[in-house]
Amino acid sequence: MYYSGVPYSDGSTPITGFFTNPTAPNLTNGLTPAFSLDDGFPRDKIIYPPQTTATVANGTSPIGWQGSANTLPRYQNWSFTAQHQVSNSMMIDLTYTGNHGTRLPMSGTFLGIPQNMNDPKILSLTTRVLQSDINSDIAKAAGITPPYPGFTGIVAQALRPWPQYQGINWHSWPIGKSIYHSVQLKVDKRFSNGLLFRVFYTQSKLLNNAADNGYNNSASSGLQNPVNARPEWSTSTDDVPQTFVASWSYELPFGKNRPHDFVYKLISGWTLAGILRYESARPLTITMTNDMSGLLFNPAKRPNRVAGTAAITPQGDTGAFDPNKDVYLNRAAYTDPGPLQFGNAPPRDPHVRGFPNMVEDVSIYKVTQFTEHVRWRLEAQGGNFTNRVVFCDPNSNWSAAQFGLVSLQCNQPRSIQLGTKIEF
Repeated sequence: MYYSGVPYSDGSTPITGFFTNPTAPNLTNGLTPAFSLDDGFPRDKIIYPPQTTATVANGTSPIGWQGSANTLPRYQNWSFTAQHQVSNSMMIDLTYTGNHGTRLPMSGTFLGIPQNMNDPKILSLTTRVLQSDINSDIAKAAGITPPYPGFTGIVAQALRPWPQYQGINWHSWPIGKSIYHSVQLKVDKRFSNGLLFRVFYTQSKLLNNAADNGYNNSASSGLQNPVNARPEWSTSTDDVPQTFVASWSYELPFGKNRPHDFVYKLISGWTLAGILRYESARPLTITMTNDMSGLLFNPAKRPNRVAGTAAITPQGDTGAFDPNKDVYLNRAAYTDPGPLQFGNAPPRDPHVRGFPNMVEDVSIYKVTQFTEHVRWRLEAQGGNFTNRVVFCDPNSNWSAAQFGLVSLQCNQPRSIQLGTKIEF
């Protein structure tokens, strides 16, 4: 069992009232302007620090701290290893590893109600009521009154737990959790007869509630249902089911039995080395236009997943994908859950993944020893030697016209470097 840290920088510094970047608050969700420049700059809205009144952060997204913010993340590890020595220089290692993470820091996008989101039950009031002004006849007819004297804004804002605020910039909440299982097979050959290598294969599974990237959680889109975080427990964006790695170094046996003449110096001393890495693709998050963002103030909405319909097109599934003419994701695999309805697509779909990652780097170098104190090294390095293309994830916004399209390459093209040096 071990503990991780919580950087103080994970979240804003609580200095509201002593430092300000003045804004003109607008609680109408854009229905009316914050101010009109025709009437002059709104100097009355500018409050100079220090200002410690209870209303100083009204209309903004204040900083939030709670008692357990600095609770240290905890990880529990367990493993079992079996090793067998095959020869004097080779060993096989088979390992099972488990890891359980708890108290992992989470950002406000996954907090729901504490993040100042609304309970979905207010959707029964209809969009017409929720988007109406708090002082309108529509709001009065629905029995909605201002939450406090002087409140201005729409009904949806008035129904928030803290109607005077927008979202809340929480330092962190230790509510993240994860579970990881893996089986690892490793073959190691120590240096002998000019050769050494390591071959490594891992099969694994990582689940969590979007606790992928500490406080920022930038890998996920956020909570869909403000009062139900259970569906967010899913495959992690860092889940890589299979990984194969091979690295080696081999001293080529050229000139092995020759006398140390000019020809020997020319053909001997060559070494070939390289590293190959192949990784499974990571899961994708399929989202859509969120018609509840201005009502519930939730950050995400997902479509419904159509059972039995492949989400990846045949071109994407076979590996013969051409981004100039092919679409990677199948739009027909998803449907609209309807207005003000949550979709059932998983937040990170283990069956809908992007492109696998492949790294193939090789190098060859020659060392020529002229005297005891002088030697020359000539080297060529090839990055992505086979010039494979690894595409970036496709557009995963189901509502967008570009859904499923791929526009970028995410690895570097082949690069070859030549170098030489004399050591003395």
